[in-house]
Amino acid sequence: MNKPYICAFITIFFWGSTAAISSLVLDSISTLALVFYGSLVATIFLLVLNIVTGRIGQVKEITGRDYANMFVV
Repeated sequence: MNKPYICAFITIFFWGSTAAISSLVLDSISTLALVFYGSLVATIFLLVLNIVTGRIGQVKEITGRDYANMFVV
């Protein structure tokens, strides 16, 4: 199997299981906390991924206009 197919399968698996896991978790924490923790995990994962792949230096190249575009999107 090619690497892109493996990555796509993993993404589809986690994306598809989000609804089921969220419904179980919502019994114990608020919706806002769930969004916060989900965003926190995603941020940490992407930070580690950028460090491991050596792309963390590209963060310095982001301009104010790039941040404005990200905010709008």
